[in-house]
Amino acid sequence: MTKKKKYLIELFLKCSQHRFAAEKNLKAHEDLLRAQYPSLTGDEFTKIMSEHGLDSYVEKITLILDEMFSQEEIDTMIAFFRSPTGRKLVDRTYLLKIPTIISDIIAERENKLSKMEKE
Repeated sequence: MTKKKKYLIELFLKCSQHRFAAEKNLKAHEDLLRAQYPSLTGDEFTKIMSEHGLDSYVEKITLILDEMFSQEEIDTMIAFFRSPTGRKLVDRTYLLKIPTIISDIIAERENKLSKMEKE
């Protein structure tokens, strides 16, 4: 992958709000893991989250997008997400709501499991 294509993929992830949604999802999961593993010290936990965090996700999704799309297709996607219609899609899309939905589901699971455990 060329440096330019890598840059364009990262730009696509930002302008499509894909990066933002991934960051929110990872943060919600981090909070869940912090509650599940309270015995880990702050430094240990932070190191693991850093090694397997947003940068790792971006690196992996960049490789996938590199295989799936040509540089010209990525340029076209960026142009779309920068257009008024693309911005409207991003502003109103489910993508921005995914972290909230996942957080709600995680909370529901925890609540039900907690109730089951007490019975």
